[in-house]
Amino acid sequence: MLEELESRVLFASIHAGVSNHTLRITGTDGADKISISPERDQNTDDVIAVRVKTNNFNQTFSLNGLRGIRVKAGKGDDTISFTLGIPRLAEEFQANGESGKNILDISADDNDNNLTLERNRESGTLAVNGFSGNFRCSTFSVSAIRVFLGGGNDRVSVNRSVYGITSNDSFHNDNGNTLAPLELHGGGGNDHFSVQDGGKDRIFGENGNDKVDSKDNNGDVKDVIDLGPGE
Repeated sequence: MLEELESRVLFASIHAGVSNHTLRITGTDGADKISISPERDQNTDDVIAVRVKTNNFNQTFSLNGLRGIRVKAGKGDDTISFTLGIPRLAEEFQANGESGKNILDISADDNDNNLTLERNRESGTLAVNGFSGNFRCSTFSVSAIRVFLGGGNDRVSVNRSVYGITSNDSFHNDNGNTLAPLELHGGGGNDHFSVQDGGKDRIFGENGNDKVDSKDNNGDVKDVIDLGPGE
């Protein structure tokens, strides 16, 4: 049974609580690992809550009335992990690593997913479309974004041309905040990656027979690609 509490202290001074309909998670000065994932009803399999887990401690927060999720990881080299499947909220997810070398991990499930990743230079946002509860994220002080696809036969397109972006470096918005290059992990299954406009992304096919289409506007391949062992 889910407990409805407005504010909770998790572990080692990491705080999580709902304020003004927004779930706010604040890290410590150490190297925090903060995990955010959907919590499903055991009978209907519907997503009914958000689970926050860190330092071997976890709590759930009801989706009722929730409009957004914001993380401020604090000092230290932190890892913020987000599992896709939470219904899209009114406000985009915000991941602020603050200081240190911080990583944002985004994970899909083991179904066959057809995902499109779009990156916006002006606003510093990353969008993952084609999944239940399309994901929108603003990143600040994040040095790497890693996407893990799970065990399905997935198709992933990384699209920058929608926003007129043809950069080979990290993307910066007007405030100087970095939208880091992507690192894509195929996991199991036979995956198909399609990367446009030549950003410096890293692609790891891992298990399965994987195919990669990766070209810039001039037809040149710019990405670092590891197709994995195959099957």
